[in-house]
Amino acid sequence: MITASLIGGAHMIFLDNINHKVASGHLAAALTVGVWKDRILGESTITAVPNSATWVLAGNNLQFSNELMRRNVPIRLDANVANPTLDRPMSTFKHDLTVWLKENRANLLWACHVLGLNWIQKGRPHNVQKHVHSFDAWSRVMGGIFEAAGIDGFLDNIQNYLGNRDEDIDVIRDFAKHLFEKFDTQKMTVREMYENSTNPFGKLDYDLPISGNNEHAQIISLGKFIQTQMVGCTFRIREAGEVGGTDEVLGKLVKIRQRNPSAYVWSVLPPQSPKN
Repeated sequence: MITASLIGGAHMIFLDNINHKVASGHLAAALTVGVWKDRILGESTITAVPNSATWVLAGNNLQFSNELMRRNVPIRLDANVANPTLDRPMSTFKHDLTVWLKENRANLLWACHVLGLNWIQKGRPHNVQKHVHSFDAWSRVMGGIFEAAGIDGFLDNIQNYLGNRDEDIDVIRDFAKHLFEKFDTQKMTVREMYENSTNPFGKLDYDLPISGNNEHAQIISLGKFIQTQMVGCTFRIREAGEVGGTDEVLGKLVKIRQRNPSAYVWSVLPPQSPKN
């Protein structure tokens, strides 16, 4: 269910009951850009609108793609039971939450205004210790509001969240490491990457989000994935002390030269390489 509402002049978009992994390049862009440009449905006109909405997604044990993980702040509710719907009868709650929220809406909004006014009266201090990339201003202001009110814990769960839930980047890192082990710094095509990463059944050994009903389509999909998700990222392709060397090795998958408009040659090179 998608709900859009206007609260105090600010838009909120609420997506409820999400029961699948959230992976969308369009959503990732919408969460980051200040102005959204797109074509009006049924027309050829491109429009631009200010994008200041707060997006809220709700679901059980939500999973996100790598590009969306860094764009969200997790809020977890732990009922301490296996099945909250069945194991937590309404009689265990102090209030009927839906009724209580409606009855106390004014008090809740007043409390938010008090927090904001307290921050203003204390000189609008900014939190500089914790931040979310691409949302620096929001991090500084919200962290400052909580800090001014003596409320601890702002963004304390981010590092643990990213460390434990970053499934996509682990797969991509393993794939980059595999390419380095197979090709070292030699040039390679997407077809060569594909052919050296598939099992005897013709399936990729890595759970990358590629599609296609045949080899050609899958190679095209892999090429698009590499172009959008791997280019410009630095990967740790060998740990310090790992077999094969004593030093840590970092690498980037970079485009060396263009053969024709639809085929590229790639190589895993050190981040400081002048070819980057």
